[in-house]
Amino acid sequence: PGPEVVGLEYDGTEPADRASLQSVAGRFCAELTRHRPGGPFTLFGYSMGGLLAYEMAKNLGSQVQHMVLLDAAGPGIIRHT
Repeated sequence: PGPEVVGLEYDGTEPADRASLQSVAGRFCAELTRHRPGGPFTLFGYSMGGLLAYEMAKNLGSQVQHMVLLDAAGPGIIRHT
């Protein structure tokens, strides 16, 4: 299959103050693999979306061919309490 663009948006199923990057990334990965099982994937994330793309890449592993992060903080910059 040819290139496909899938936009993912946080749907608020968990209150923002209780959602973790890992849980949201897990839901995003499930949605993405539903559209294109097995990949390959190019992930793009802007700002907080960059952190989500990073978490998604950790979940998807070798299925990710490219990752583009714009204006995103590096892992470990945001401290969770």
